[in-house]
Amino acid sequence: MFHSQRYSHSHSILKAASRLMLLFSVVAFPSMSLAVDNDFDGDGKSDMSLWRPSNATWYVVPSSGTCPPAMSVFGTGCSKQWGLSTDTPMAADYDGDGKTDFMVVRASGGGYTWYLAYASGAPSATVGFGLTGDWVDKIDYDQDGIKDIAVYRPTASPKPNWYSRNSSNGVTQVFQDSNPDYTGTAWPLSGRWFASPTTSVNHAIVRITSPSSHYIVYRPGFSTDYHFNIGSPSYPVFGDWDGDHKADYMSFNRSTGLWSMDPTNACTPNFAPHGSSPFCTAAWGLANDVPISGDFDGDTQFDLMVWRPSSGTWFVVASSGACPPATAPTGYGGCFKQWGVSGDIAAL
Repeated sequence: MFHSQRYSHSHSILKAASRLMLLFSVVAFPSMSLAVDNDFDGDGKSDMSLWRPSNATWYVVPSSGTCPPAMSVFGTGCSKQWGLSTDTPMAADYDGDGKTDFMVVRASGGGYTWYLAYASGAPSATVGFGLTGDWVDKIDYDQDGIKDIAVYRPTASPKPNWYSRNSSNGVTQVFQDSNPDYTGTAWPLSGRWFASPTTSVNHAIVRITSPSSHYIVYRPGFSTDYHFNIGSPSYPVFGDWDGDHKADYMSFNRSTGLWSMDPTNACTPNFAPHGSSPFCTAAWGLANDVPISGDFDGDTQFDLMVWRPSSGTWFVVASSGACPPATAPTGYGGCFKQWGVSGDIAAL
């Protein structure tokens, strides 16, 4: 089975948690800020982007209004055909030029092949990495400002491992899961919660447990684990919503549209304290919406963004209070952009 970090944006979204992985990734630039994902034009803002399996084509609305060299103009955005309908999209900046590149991962011959098309238009690249049954991942493990390809291997002995290939030198690193024996459906999580010049990526595990349905973050290298009760059916979302260059623990309830955050600082704009608890909450979205992590207005704070698969529409409440580029006011708060059709996969 090929385990993907992407939602399947159809009515089968998240119906089998054991087959799910969310994208939790951050690169370590010298400023230690959380890098903007899905920035195809390199302007420091996340772009609304989709991958359409039916024709293996990427569709992007660049916030700058300019298509990157590798894309062609398509309607109010840009498009690029890359991959096969059975591939898994894994877009990220793999060459360090500040622009998100087009990557798909293909299961074949007992392993995975990664196919890369650069946003700059440079010659494409292909590499084999991972075994059947691995979970694909991407994060800057070697801290050179370039995403590395990686997999999590739950079948490794004696404990599950992460394997990543450094972009800086091609060396494969191995990181062991220190707590593989807890019960509950699990998927890997990698990120940076304690930003400092000497802090490396924190490898961890998220588990949805039953019947309480809370997730537990295990942080190898720390004396204690982190427990965050998010309710059901909620799933973690990764990002920096308070702009302090550290990832916040965030969840999105796909039944109620409620975002819940345990911030590294205080509650941020668009969030309110949740009673006497340390958590902050915000209501944005409807049942079955897909939460999207990103900074769409470029103010270094992540925004509340959801993608609605039923209509192919994006809805955002930006931390700055202004509508991000290419979006328009909804008339009832927040902004929107129709971009996509049912069956598309929104880039997380």
